Amino acid sequence: MTVGWNELLPGVLWECEVDGHVSGFPLRSTAVALSDGSLCVMSPTRAIDPASPTSLGREVRVLFAPNHFHYLGVPTWKVAHPDAHVVAGDVAKKRLEGKLSPLALGEAAMLRERLPASITWLEPEGTRNGEVWLEISHGDQIAWLVCDAFFNVPASPKGFMGWALRAIETVPGLKLGTTWKYLALADRGRYKGWLLERLATKPPTMLVFSHGDTLVDEQLGQRLASIVEERL
Repeated sequence: MTVGWNELLPGVLWECEVDGHVSGFPLRSTAVALSDGSLCVMSPTRAIDPASPTSLGREVRVLFAPNHFHYLGVPTWKVAHPDAHVVAGDVAKKRLEGKLSPLALGEAAMLRERLPASITWLEPEGTRNGEVWLEISHGDQIAWLVCDAFFNVPASPKGFMGWALRAIETVPGLKLGTTWKYLALADRGRYKGWLLERLATKPPTMLVFSHGDTLVDEQLGQRLASIVEERL
């Protein structure tokens, strides 16, 4: 069930979640305001009406596939927003150019140059799936928008789906899943070192997930560092 767009950071960040779209496993798209006031939609999913961001009173100018798995909704959203640029990180772009053909993928710089000073493009080192995060500094909050690197699904879905997600340590609660550990990373040590350094120097206080409930916690950096040390 789509629950509409919810403002997380005033005038800067919105989320829209589809709860239970796949056997109780939630999907989320996020939208951030670009420097010209238009929107970048991160991880646009087919389960969300691509016309729905009009409720925010802003034009969608960028469709952002944050890794080479989260692209299935892009063609539908591109039809609804024909003037929007489709972008991905450099690593993910190599695979997505074939998956999204004949759609043209723009360079990552196309989005980076449109980000306001408060939003930072974070490209973790050592990934295979080319995942890119966005970091937003807003007042006392530092928000990370992540895709498959972390999950925060409070309860395990029922049936086989729940069993499978528990087996790969994706649910319940704040998790670094087994699929990320073994499928998404090309160099585990490099990724771990990059992430722990980032967490030590500028830890987030808010984490917005593609799968799971948004988490706000002053101790979030320490929690994530502990999980990374344990799992990687």
